[in-house]
Amino acid sequence: ETASDIIKKRLGEATDEGMKLGDKDGDALTGELKKTYFSTLIAHIRKHMEVSSTISDEERIRLKATLSLKVDGDGNVLDAHIDHTSGSSVFDNDVITAAKRSSPVPAPPPQIKAVLASGVGINFCPVSCS
Repeated sequence: ETASDIIKKRLGEATDEGMKLGDKDGDALTGELKKTYFSTLIAHIRKHMEVSSTISDEERIRLKATLSLKVDGDGNVLDAHIDHTSGSSVFDNDVITAAKRSSPVPAPPPQIKAVLASGVGINFCPVSCS
């Protein structure tokens, strides 16, 4: 039994049917794969992240940067830059460094390779993003 067979049993076949307001190119299977993959991707980058000790505890609570990331089909980070600054160039550089250091990241599933190749935005916070 292949991984694809297991996924089909759990989530069903991908179809073009769906909610009126849903993504015309999406389906439940792709949505679940995206959710799972992005959780894995963020965890992988966080493992390589070292927040500078020059950033105070007070600052850490409020900082939030949006990383723009492009990844090829094999998981190689093609581009990593800050799309929306945290207001701290030190933290922004920590995020970019972690993204580059984490390459290669886990390879994306075939259904979402195009999304990663065109680029995605991911929020990073030193403590937690709420």
